Amino acid sequence: MSDIQPRRDGTPEVHDAGFEPDAPTTPPGPTIEIEQEPRKRTVAEIEADNARARAELTRTVDELADRVDPRAHVAAAKDRASEAASEVAEVAKAKAAVAQDVATGFVDDVKKRDPKALAIAAGAVAALVAIVLISVRKK
Repeated sequence: MSDIQPRRDGTPEVHDAGFEPDAPTTPPGPTIEIEQEPRKRTVAEIEADNARARAELTRTVDELADRVDPRAHVAAAKDRASEAASEVAEVAKAKAAVAQDVATGFVDDVKKRDPKALAIAAGAVAALVAIVLISVRKK
């Protein structure tokens, strides 16, 4: 969109909307400020920078030493193994509790003379007798 505005001398001036003809123009892109002469640092400033750098380097070296320390890796592996063993033990306890509940229910069903429970028990006894007979004949 273009606007036509008269100049002070009466001649028309044509420019785009938002364009300010009297505004200073800067090239597009980032501007970099350049110091003419670097500021001279004092001995105390240099020593303070060195102390900060030394402290940071010490922290970095300590962190790297901790990362590669075999004792730390062994301790972490032990912790992971202990946690895994605890989880396995918990799962095994839960499964054992479920199996115990099922077995208790089965025994109760046999005591009540439930036909299905009696058939299962008879089948188990028959299988056990067959295994014993086969093992006796092989001898």
